[in-house]
Amino acid sequence: KGEYKQQNFNGNVNFRTDKLNLFTSMNYRTGDRVGDGLREFQSAYFDRTDSLFQTTSRTSTPNNLGFRIGGDYYPSTNKTVGYTLDISEHKELEQNEIDYVKNTLNPDMDDVVMRVEENDDGYHIDHVLSYENKFDSKEQLLKSYASFSHEINDVFENGVMEYQNGPDRASSDTKALEDNTNITIAMDYENEYGDKLGIETGMKVSLRNFGKDLEYLSKDYKNDYEEDIYAAYLVTKYDLTDRFGLKLGARFEQVETTATLC
Repeated sequence: KGEYKQQNFNGNVNFRTDKLNLFTSMNYRTGDRVGDGLREFQSAYFDRTDSLFQTTSRTSTPNNLGFRIGGDYYPSTNKTVGYTLDISEHKELEQNEIDYVKNTLNPDMDDVVMRVEENDDGYHIDHVLSYENKFDSKEQLLKSYASFSHEINDVFENGVMEYQNGPDRASSDTKALEDNTNITIAMDYENEYGDKLGIETGMKVSLRNFGKDLEYLSKDYKNDYEEDIYAAYLVTKYDLTDRFGLKLGARFEQVETTATLC
C-alpha cells in the first residue's frame, strides 16, 4: 500500500575558520510501512493439481535516530587532519500475518493464520580519523585513514500459528544478539618523478569480527566469524610519448578467516 505517518527531522550546524572546520548534524525518521498481498501457487501433476492460496499483510514501523559530529584541522595549506564520529540507534517493529486460505498440498493447513512479530533494537558507532598531505606539490599526495566501527543488534521474534477450525495453537520465540566490530587502516601515496615516471603505492588492513548468539526452540547457538585482510599494491607508469606509455602493477593480499558454530 505505501507509507503512513511519516516523520522526518534533520538539523545541521557548521562553523569554519582558516584553521578549523567543525560540523554536527542530527536526524530522526519514523513512520509505518504497510503492504498487503495475495500468493497463488499451483503444482500440476499427471493425476491431480495441488493449490496453495495465501493472503499476506505486513506492517513495519522503524524509529531511527542518527547523530554526527566532527571536524577538520588545517596545520598548513597542504595538510588536513580530520575526525568524524557517527552514532545511530534504531528500534523497529515488524508485524506479518499469513492466512492459508487453501492448501491442498497440506490440507491440515487450511484456514490457518500465522502471525509473526519481530522487534529489532540496536545501535551503530563509527570513528574515522583521516590525514592528507599534498607536500606543497602537484606531484605528491599522501592520504590515510583509520576507522573503528561497532554495531549491536538485539532481535526478538514471536511466531504464533492459529487453527481457525480447532483449539490448536502453536507459538515459538527466537532471540538473536549480533555483535559486530570492524577496524580498517589504509594509506595511499602518489608521486611523479619528472615528466615521464610516476608511482602509486598503498596498503590496507581490515579486521572484522562478527558474533551472533541465537536462542531457537529453547536451544542456544553461537556463531563467531573473523576475517582479517592484509593488502598492499604498487603501480608504476612511464610515458614513452604524449600518447603512449607503459604501466606495470602488482598487488599482494592475504586473507585469514576463522568460523566457529556451536
